[in-house]
Amino acid sequence: MSFTVQHKRSDTVSRRPTPSDLEYGQVAVNYSNDSPGLFFRTSTSVLAKAGPPIISSVTPTPSDLGNYQDYSTGEFWINSLNNTMSYMAANGNWLSVEGTISLSTLKSVVANSTSFTDFQNRISNL
Repeated sequence: MSFTVQHKRSDTVSRRPTPSDLEYGQVAVNYSNDSPGLFFRTSTSVLAKAGPPIISSVTPTPSDLGNYQDYSTGEFWINSLNNTMSYMAANGNWLSVEGTISLSTLKSVVANSTSFTDFQNRISNL
């Protein structure tokens, strides 16, 4: 006998769960073409996002989000005007990754990071 597992999900643009909507480690999915993402609640009750970066010509602000107006630490933003990349730091600020970063460099940083803090340090030093 088989069954289908259905995660919490939405196709509403920019909709994110709140940490209290999820159990620790529970997954929620936004499958909208305009703002897809995979979300989960961490052991410290923070919402984490795995998914594609935000691509925009203006700095993303919490008001751009739907119901839960908080970006996840480590979320990426690509500025489409000058092709620069930034990430959301733990302090709630967008930090720029200076210069041009190659896909192979980014893959190496991800593959060699031992923790999220290590990832943040490595990406900040590029």
